[in-house]
Formats: sequence, C-alpha cells, structure tokens
Amino acid sequence: MPRRSAREIGAIIREHRKVHLMLNQEQLGKKVGLGVSAISRIEKGAMQITADRLIAICEALSLSADYLLWKCGETDALGSNR
Repeated sequence: MPRRSAREIGAIIREHRKVHLMLNQEQLGKKVGLGVSAISRIEKGAMQITADRLIAICEALSLSADYLLWKCGETDALGSNR
C-alpha cells in the first residue's frame, strides 16, 4: 500500500481544517500545541510530524492515522467509515 508524501499529508490536514472543521491555523495549533508557522509548514509538506503530533492532529481533525498516512479508505479517528 503506497504511503502518502509529506505534501499530500499536509494537503489533507489543510482541507479538513478549513473545509470540514472551519478552523484557522491558529485554532488548530492551539488544539495540538503548535504555533501557526509550524502548522503552515506541516500543511506545505515542509515539516516532518512526530508520532505524538500526528496523533494530536488526527484527534483534532477526527481522522485516523491510517487514512492520513496511507492511501486507504477514509475513516474517522474512531474507525467509522465516512
């Protein structure tokens, strides 16, 4: 199963933040303990995400880590199909 690139992961994070949750970067940053510049760099694929930050981002966006990292069916953080 192909893994998503950092740029693809960032695009998914940005889409879910803006379109699905209507959050700005500052609001997401507060939820996950990161500044606006770090969120921006993650969304651009210019910053690697630690496992702890990945989990926090997935929880804040209600996404599963499997969906965010791998090209597989979209599920929320609880494992329910969307």
